[in-house]
Order: sequence, then structure tokens, then C-alpha cells
Amino acid sequence: GRIAELGKIQPQVENLCSQTERLAAEPGAPDIMRPSVTALASRHSTTTQELKTRQQDITT
Repeated sequence: GRIAELGKIQPQVENLCSQTERLAAEPGAPDIMRPSVTALASRHSTTTQELKTRQQDITT
């Protein structure tokens, strides 16, 4: 289902987040990047937590 699909893309999303954070930390990076990177990362971690909770609900 959807949870399995999201689980599959999670490593890619995490990789993307860390790459973008690295880029945003570069001296020449536009300030505009930083808030969106932070928002993306926090939204992703929230989604991940929800997924884990749901998976536990399903398996128990």
C-alpha cells in the first residue's frame, strides 16, 4: 500500500534533504533556500513519525 511506497522513497528523500542542507550551508547560497530546506526536512520527519505509528498500529 501507500505506507510501503513511502517507506521505499524515504532514503531518497533523506538523501535529498541532506544534500540540500549542504548546499544551503554553502557561503554563496541564497538565504531564500534555508527556510524551505528546514520546512521540507521537518515535514519529512513528521511524515516518517506518522508512518511508523501507523505501521505499529497495523502490525499490533
